[in-house]
Amino acid sequence: MSVELALAVDVGGTKLESAFATTDGELVDGSRHRRPTGRTASRDELETALLDGITATLRTLPHGARIIGTGIGAAGPLDLVAGTVSPLNL
Repeated sequence: MSVELALAVDVGGTKLESAFATTDGELVDGSRHRRPTGRTASRDELETALLDGITATLRTLPHGARIIGTGIGAAGPLDLVAGTVSPLNL
């Protein structure tokens, strides 16, 4: 039986964090990665932070584990169809 994990992503005004979480909500040791964002970050810088952080987390996927979903949190509206996020502090 494989371990089931969720990819958790938090898009904030000062940082982006990503990690794996168990079905019990516990973070997987060594999977948490942080990248700076900030009010003056450009769209390209935000995209790079997002891609770098998530890629770093994906590289820590334990052998035999299976990603069953992704959760995204942000301090503002998310439009997943358009691929945009508009936190008021970014």
